[in-house]
Amino acid sequence: MSERDNRIHFRTRGGPTQGWGNVYRLASFAEQCRQRGHGQPLFFAEGPETVASFLRNRGFDVVHLPDGIGIEEERRVLADHSHAEATFLEMLEATPELQRLHRESTNLLVVFDDLCDQVYEADLVVCGQGLPSHANQALSAEGTEFLVGYDYFLMRPEFLEKRDAARTIRPRLERVLVTLGGGRYDVGYLKAAHGLAGSGLELD
Repeated sequence: MSERDNRIHFRTRGGPTQGWGNVYRLASFAEQCRQRGHGQPLFFAEGPETVASFLRNRGFDVVHLPDGIGIEEERRVLADHSHAEATFLEMLEATPELQRLHRESTNLLVVFDDLCDQVYEADLVVCGQGLPSHANQALSAEGTEFLVGYDYFLMRPEFLEKRDAARTIRPRLERVLVTLGGGRYDVGYLKAAHGLAGSGLELD
């Protein structure tokens, strides 16, 4: 495989202690990149073998990283691969040290992070939450650009089609199911409750 085939890199982490949301979202985004002719994505996937297997089954090239890999060990792994045109990073604990490491081996580092709870050493941080301001923007590296808002939430095309489709909602609902993944989403459930309370629907 030529160096050009793997010119876009993806770094993620998943498994029992991290959940699978980051892996699924990044895999969907990588598939869009591949379909648009940006070459064959190369994943650096941290976690159990099931994470790497999932990505390989989607047709991606994968470098499997052991769970809890250290910075210096990951630096040695990256040294075996060519410089990337762009690297997309989405995972819990995307520390500044990890960002700096991948920034050394790419022309453009993009971090997807809906928590925005880190100091950033990236070219671009994309947050799909409605966070009008967060103090760590001022703490991040000079030149880091932030794109913040629900329009930037990573979503598969079929979900976008459903979101934009015309629908009829009954004025009175007996029950509403809210599901937000496998982690702790205390704030998310509160936001959903406030949204339903202000929707004008008559909820039992």
